[in-house]
Amino acid sequence: MRRHKRALVLGLAASLGVSVLLVPHWLRWRWIPRPEAFAQIKVGMTQAEVEALVGCAPGFYTRYPLAVSRIGCVYIPDRPNSIRQTWMDDQHLFYVWFDSNNRAVGVAQWPGYERYPPQSLQEWYLWYRCLRSQLGF
Repeated sequence: MRRHKRALVLGLAASLGVSVLLVPHWLRWRWIPRPEAFAQIKVGMTQAEVEALVGCAPGFYTRYPLAVSRIGCVYIPDRPNSIRQTWMDDQHLFYVWFDSNNRAVGVAQWPGYERYPPQSLQEWYLWYRCLRSQLGF
């Protein structure tokens, strides 16, 4: 009986520990507030104006740290002499390029973009291979 209580206490402690680790991730999850605003970005706008229009700074706003991304097959070239900023959530991927004066010189959206947790063994395997290549294994 004593062993069962000990196992129960250890199991509860482990569950609490996992919860403590995951809750901050879920609390900080957000999304791009106004994705439709990217269509209103004009050449010459400053990054501050773009952020005010969109409602957030460039960043990674996804719910899934371990995920598969699906992207439409399109070529979006980088702009020479510019810095690309990225806004991404589970349903949107936008690029905005800024020049050395911090003014927008271009904007693009990846069509058909979505991000979701791996759902099959094949997707888990592809995610694993991608992770290995990024870590240099």
